[in-house]
Amino acid sequence: MTKPANPYLAILAMSDNLVVTSDSVSMISEALATTAPVFVFHLAGSPRHLSFIENLVVRKLVTPLDRPAALPVRPAINATALAAHSVRRLLSGDD
Repeated sequence: MTKPANPYLAILAMSDNLVVTSDSVSMISEALATTAPVFVFHLAGSPRHLSFIENLVVRKLVTPLDRPAALPVRPAINATALAAHSVRRLLSGDD
């Protein structure tokens, strides 16, 4: 039996707005890989998560769901090339 395709990426791609929970850095990051405005629903979380989200709020990349504000149009964020470059540099021993 063939497993049905996961619609997650299609849902992200087709969404006009995205609401994500504050307890998942991965979910927030995946939402930011789209061009849709991202709203964060606050759940109790670690100081690290809160700091991550506050940094995104200050940079106007996300907005808290309980304080909706117009977000500027932004390009999708794709940090893959930067991450790969950083890993290659660390593995090569070049600083």
